Parts: sequence; C-alpha cells; structure tokens
Amino acid sequence: MAASYLVQTRNGVYCARFVVPLAHRGSSKSAGREIRVSTLTKDPRDAAARARLLRVLYDSLLHKGGVFCRESISTYFQSIMAQFKAPPLGTPKFGIEYDFATGKVKFEDVKPGEEATVMSMLEDMQHRLPVPITQIALAPPAPPVAAPVASARTDGLSDDARLPIATMVEEYLESQEGRALRDEIGPKNVSQRATRLRLFSNYFEGKVIGDITPNDIKNYMDDIAYYPTSRDVIGIAPGRSIRDVIKLSKANKLRRDDGKPYDTLAEATVKGYMLALANFIGFCDLKLAVLDRTASRMKTIVDSAPKGEPNPKEPFTDDELTSIFSCRYLWQPAYNLPHQYWTPVIGLFTGARLSEICQLTTGDIKEYAPGAWQISFNDDEDGEDDDDGSSRRRKSNKRLKNKSSRRVMPVHPQLIELGLIDYWKKRKKDGNVNLMGVKAAEKDGYGKVPGDFFRNKLLREYVGINSETKVFHSFRYTFITRLRQAIIDHAGKRVDENIENYPEGLTLRQIVGHSIASGFTRSTGKSDVHINTYMGEVSMEARVRLLARLDLSHISIPKYQNVKPGQRVRYEPDVKSEAAIQDFSISGDVLGALL
Repeated sequence: MAASYLVQTRNGVYCARFVVPLAHRGSSKSAGREIRVSTLTKDPRDAAARARLLRVLYDSLLHKGGVFCRESISTYFQSIMAQFKAPPLGTPKFGIEYDFATGKVKFEDVKPGEEATVMSMLEDMQHRLPVPITQIALAPPAPPVAAPVASARTDGLSDDARLPIATMVEEYLESQEGRALRDEIGPKNVSQRATRLRLFSNYFEGKVIGDITPNDIKNYMDDIAYYPTSRDVIGIAPGRSIRDVIKLSKANKLRRDDGKPYDTLAEATVKGYMLALANFIGFCDLKLAVLDRTASRMKTIVDSAPKGEPNPKEPFTDDELTSIFSCRYLWQPAYNLPHQYWTPVIGLFTGARLSEICQLTTGDIKEYAPGAWQISFNDDEDGEDDDDGSSRRRKSNKRLKNKSSRRVMPVHPQLIELGLIDYWKKRKKDGNVNLMGVKAAEKDGYGKVPGDFFRNKLLREYVGINSETKVFHSFRYTFITRLRQAIIDHAGKRVDENIENYPEGLTLRQIVGHSIASGFTRSTGKSDVHINTYMGEVSMEARVRLLARLDLSHISIPKYQNVKPGQRVRYEPDVKSEAAIQDFSISGDVLGALL
C-alpha cells in the first residue's frame, strides 16, 4: 500500500501526502508520483485524524485499480477536507481504522457528543469503500488527565518545581529561541530540541518537574527505544497515549499494513533524545526546579544510553575519485546549475563541509597578493573575516559548526586551473551574491539542494557508488587523510629553522576548521591559557606550503564550462560509456610518456 505522511507548508498548514504506486501512474501527463492535499488545519492532531480518513479512501481506490489522474483525485480529496470547515462534521479528534478483509471500522478516542459526527462520516464512507461496512466499534475516549499536584519532593526547591513539565519545556525552548536570535545556536537546533522534549513532556503528562527522579528518567530512556519513528506523521495509533503506544510496541502489536512491525527509534536517536533532555534538566537545575540527585546523575544516565551502531564515513579512493570526475555528466557537460559542478570540486581541494561551501559569497574570495588568492569560510553575509567577532557584522543566514570553523585558507592552484577565479570574476559583477546561486532552505540551510543532488544523482545514480560510508563528507575525509599522510611522509626530513614553530599538523587543524587546543591538550581534556591567549593564526605562507603537498594532478577533472541561464541539458546515463571512460582513464605520467 502507498505510504502517506504529513508535511507542513510555510504558513503552518499541514498537507497529507500520498505516493502513487508506479502501476497506477500510467503514461498520462496528469499522472504524478505523489498527491498532496491540504488538511486545512495547523493542529497536528487534527491533521493526523483527517489524513487517516483520506488514507482509508485512498486505499479503497488502490484496491479498485486503474490509473490515477492527479488533478481529479486531488479535487476529490479536497472536497472531502472542505467538509471540516462547516457543520455537521466539525473537527474530529478521533482516529479511524478500517479492515478491508472484514469490513470492520473502528473509531478510537470518540468523546461524548461526537457520535453524530462518527455516524455522518460512516454514511459518507459507506458509498466509497469497496467492502461494505459490517461492524462499527467505538473505543472509549482516553480518561481526562488530572492537573499536576506538587508533592513533598518539591520541598526546598523553588516555586518552579511545582510547574508542569510541559510548562518548563516551553520556558526552556523560549530561552533557546533567544540563543538562536543571538546566533549562539542555529534555528534548526531549536526545532530539534522541541521535537525531542515534546516526547518527554507527553510521557510524563500530569507530573510536575520537581517530582522527576533519576529512576523516572532511566525508565523513560529504556521505554522510548520502543517508540515508533514518525508516529505523528503517518498517524500510528492515533488518540493513544505515549505510554500506551510503547506498551503496544513492546508487545509487538503495532503493525504496518504489510504486517511488518513499525520501525522504532534507533539507538543513536535515543542517545540524541537523552542529550537534549540532559540540557533541559541542566536548565531546570539552574532554576532550582529539579532534585539535586536528578541533575547530578543525568550524565551517568546519558552515558549509559546505547551508542548505536557506528556509521563511519570513509575517504574516497583514487579509483572512486576517477569515477566521480570522469562522469559524463561533468565532461559533457550536462550540469544546469553551478553548484552541481563546483561543490564536489571545491570540497576535494578545501576539505570544507558541504554547508560551508554552499553558503560562500563572492565576498569570500579575495586576492591577498598579486596572483595569490584566498577563500574565507565565515558566518558574515558580507564575507568579511572579522576575527575579533565584532558586532558590526550584519545579520546573516550563514551558519558555522563552531567558532573554530571560521577560517581563511589559500586557493589551491588546481582550483584556479579548473576556472574558479574566472567563474568568480563573472559572479562578482552581480555584486556580493551567493557564489553558486544557492538559496538557503528554511530549515536545512544552504546544503539541502546541492547535497541531495550529489548524493542521490551524481554519486548514487550516475557514478554508481552506493556505499553508505561514501558521502559528500568523504571529500573532507580525503583532504585531511591525504595531507596528514603527506605530513608523516615529510617528518623524516630535517625541518628548516625558518618554518613555523608550530607542527604542520597544527596548520592542518586550522585550515580545516578544527580547534588548535585539542592538538595540545587532548590528554587533559581541556584547553589552557597558552592556547587561548598567546597562540594566534598560522601564517598564510605556512598554509600555502602545506596545501602544496596535496597533489591530485593524477585525477582527471574537466574544467568548468559556464552554464547558460534557462538552458537545460538532458542527461541520460550510459552505463557502457561510463565504464569505457573509466577503463580508458590513464595517469598523467603515462600520457606524457605517450606524447
């Protein structure tokens, strides 16, 4: 059966999304891969209930067979949603389940006074479902939750200890929103913490924050490992409490339409939820709202959380780099947007993170000496490298991982040969604009679209590298690994006294945006005044010398060709041709010998 889930539009309204199976699309131009229907509500619970009704009707259409016309189905579904704007249906707060084999319909969490709404919906459904309704079951509504009552445990704590957990979570999230406005954390971090803490407050619904004990938190950590992923999105067991859903999951009674159990939170995800909770408990501890033993034992509890299976990333091999850059998509060329060419190329020669590359502006590239160029990775919209962090930098959509990520490095000579500076000069004529014309996604920043293209199209589909350990970040691994090896290879030689006093490893840390402190104080686990106060930036000359050790001339990379606005080039991968190109590729030394 086709999957459905909720997506939220920019104005906050939820849409139900249905994927149309390939067999139902046909060859009609009106047949699409998916159908989106507005639920006409911003309330996630209302939206989930309405989407469940559409799902029942959608599945009935699948059982009837035939080819879907996207416009007709959308119009039909939207007319169903329009009924919720006016009586007699109102807004249902209950869940709906329909068994095609038996014709049984079950409504969950039906509240007093909603029976008429249920019957009205049944009459409407009776004419649409392929199997007659044979039985109706009304599950009793969930009992009302009593207001939180403070207990003796809160004695000696502040008045905040008597507040409901949900109230304290809201206060905490307000403080995090303030940090986001001050650019201390990214907006995405706030929404992520809100999602993770919502599960915690719902799990302990009815409790005050001062009543939470270490044992409560340990039980919570053990339980959420059974919580189904994307429950709110696809409407799993609507109307049921968090604890009920976990109980059903533990008993293996939560099943998908194909009979398989729903996926539950991965161990690494549970760890992330617990880290978010630890930060929240720390906030409550500062307000004297939690028991001392609860706050003091949080680290031990978090450390005991399963770490999950490692998901390592690996550097690209020479063969893999050859496969990527010998792809006909780059040589033809068939790229229609500059980022499709430049993101992997810049990633290879800078080791920068994807988001850092995609948010570069024309102001981030400068000529610091005649014929010598530098590239600045910063969070300043104007591209100014203000190391003092002065407040004169204007508000920016750029984001860096941390303070150490703010850095300047020389432009590798091979990048210049491939046309980066020529491309930059043309973009510079438009003013201080995004270097590759990338627009920031609302939540995922600048790297969303370029990252999806590289991973799903270029790497997986066109080149055929499908290993989960090989992603865009592998360019960063490649850059660091190869320069690290070059430093090791050079270590046996006598170092000229005029070379920087810092080891080249320290230079490498700075040009890739890693803290220089950890290189000296790794054994102690902390920084010191020597590092923080007296050690400045490594000179550009030292960076140039180190970067010169990165020799990738044996990897054949096509020079950039300007993209003509509005001109799309259709690219159809030819597996035989791609293989022939890769088999025929030869090194520069061999080619020179032949010539």
